[in-house]
Amino acid sequence: MHQHRSSRVVPAVALALLLTLGACGSGKSASPAAAPVERDRSSTTVTPERDTVATNKTVAARSNATAFPDIEVLHVPSDAPVRLRSQLVADQPTLLWFWAPHCPLCVREAPTMKAFAAKYGDRIRVIGLGAQDSRGEAVDFVRETDTAGLPMLWDESGESWIKFNVTNQPTVIVLSGDGDQRARFFRNFDEDAILKAAGITT
Repeated sequence: MHQHRSSRVVPAVALALLLTLGACGSGKSASPAAAPVERDRSSTTVTPERDTVATNKTVAARSNATAFPDIEVLHVPSDAPVRLRSQLVADQPTLLWFWAPHCPLCVREAPTMKAFAAKYGDRIRVIGLGAQDSRGEAVDFVRETDTAGLPMLWDESGESWIKFNVTNQPTVIVLSGDGDQRARFFRNFDEDAILKAAGITT
């Protein structure tokens, strides 16, 4: 993968979505031409279904494995290009952690993600999927958060974020072993709810 691209053709819809990618409280937007989008924080966290909390219903959208983005991304620790779909483990649930280098909340969540992967990594595939900013900043983020032990991937195109309708970070999406989207968590790492969504008993 080239570190710099002189030009890029981006579909109009994809470009519009990319311009809404959040700045994680840092004041930095995904594009200098677009201001950060203010969102209703009361409805951004979606966790497995609970009868008493409407905002905690499981995300209805489904994303099966055949539709999982088969795009080239960069494995940050090794600086090697990989196919995103190749990172899935057959019949094993997946946790996708969407992060951005400039995001202080992502930095704070990194130790929690590492601890979760160390504890449950044999039963759920944990993948870090970064976008925004630059490749160099992504490398710095992985080094500073000491997350090189995780499959930390860098999607320069942002296509994977568009696919999963991620517009801010940190966001966690839980997929079943069949690739169905079970739950989404925004700035709220709820270990018990994540395990429940993944069908993991402790």
